[in-house]
Amino acid sequence: MPAMVFGIVLAIVTIGGVLLVKSIAKPQSLSQAECSVGETLMIVRFTPGSLVQVGGEAASQRINVTLEQFTALNEGYPEMHDALVQTVGEAATLARPLDLLSMQYPLLVVSDQLSPAQLGLYSICAIQAGEEALASRGWWNVKSIIK
Repeated sequence: MPAMVFGIVLAIVTIGGVLLVKSIAKPQSLSQAECSVGETLMIVRFTPGSLVQVGGEAASQRINVTLEQFTALNEGYPEMHDALVQTVGEAATLARPLDLLSMQYPLLVVSDQLSPAQLGLYSICAIQAGEEALASRGWWNVKSIIK
């Protein structure tokens, strides 16, 4: 008998908890970017450690790498690395956040002018990298970003 009462109470609490959370929770709103033809919309959350600043000014919420260190680094794909060094130019931010629309982890190159000032949820428009060595490995160039 006590096991039966415990089971019934547990079922009521479980179902009641789900209904309570569902009624209280409010979805986070995000203004979606208006992407041009050929651009792909992604909704991403930049978190600590997901951004690598190459060159440019150091940012506290990012991993910072000098352009010289980045150029000297090569992890087995020399053609991809050479294309990435050219794409980065003087400064850029590299990121690998979760895209909440496709549930994939795209590799992003964000120019210094578009780089997010703070961490959080962003709506971005991106195009696949123009260089074959980058596009074949999943790199995207970010064209616009909206908080």
